[in-house]
Amino acid sequence: MRFAYGHEQVLAALDSNSECARYRREHGEKAARASGLGQAISYRFKRDGKGWRVLATTAMMDVAVVTDQHRGAIGVDLNADHLAVCETDASGNYVHAFSVPLVTYGKSQHQAEAIIGDVVAQVVEFARNVGKPIVIEKPDFRRKKAALEGESRKYSRMLSSFSYGKIKAYFVSRGHREGVEIHQVNPAFSSVIGRVKFMERYGLSVHQAAALVLARRSLGCSERIPRRRVAPVGNGVHVAFTVPARRRVKHVWTYWGAIWGQLRPALAAQHRLERRRRRPNPVQAVVRADARGVA
Repeated sequence: MRFAYGHEQVLAALDSNSECARYRREHGEKAARASGLGQAISYRFKRDGKGWRVLATTAMMDVAVVTDQHRGAIGVDLNADHLAVCETDASGNYVHAFSVPLVTYGKSQHQAEAIIGDVVAQVVEFARNVGKPIVIEKPDFRRKKAALEGESRKYSRMLSSFSYGKIKAYFVSRGHREGVEIHQVNPAFSSVIGRVKFMERYGLSVHQAAALVLARRSLGCSERIPRRRVAPVGNGVHVAFTVPARRRVKHVWTYWGAIWGQLRPALAAQHRLERRRRRPNPVQAVVRADARGVA
């Protein structure tokens, strides 16, 4: 017999029970109870239209942790259509970045869960191979949606169908099974910090740069404002910004908030311009139609 899910956990529980029985025969009942061996397994027999099913339930065995923050961290930025992943070393320096497609819009619940499970398994496997913990943002749907204002309607629909809580649950569950640590940090201003400090420096997308900020934040790295007060907003356009006078009583996020307030209108204008460029020209469409008719 083989269980579709948790087969290894059931085998481990059976092995522990066999070892407990052997220990009891050799050392007695009292010593067997004190040994900590043995694990309860409950069985349930259920009949449905296909026949009988046997359901076994047992506690998950502890898995040894294989990741270490002293090696670095892997930041993951959650987005409506992909996961942006960025790896750092122990000092928070950029090492590697990639994106994993994740589109759940238009899918059924079971299809979406299968897609999310496959994507999360891919990222966790990468973290296990390099031996570094995964850093995700604490889910805050309102803040994420506000940060993406100005995006296309299609992107907004994809965002509305995206479950940040489910992604978090899959990461925590998969990480526990694979021995990969999952850390959560406050994502405040991660996108604007990544855009200003790391996007052009390392040739990253804005989401990969945000993932880099998350990884660095878990390592306790500095988020000081750079001397070059210019930020890219897309299509080779850059916007200069000013920084309020610094006061020690204020947190550094206060200044990043002021910078975001200056960049936000420029980003919204850039998005509107891109949407106009993507719209078909009605005059050109009529000319093309006439040309096809003549042909």
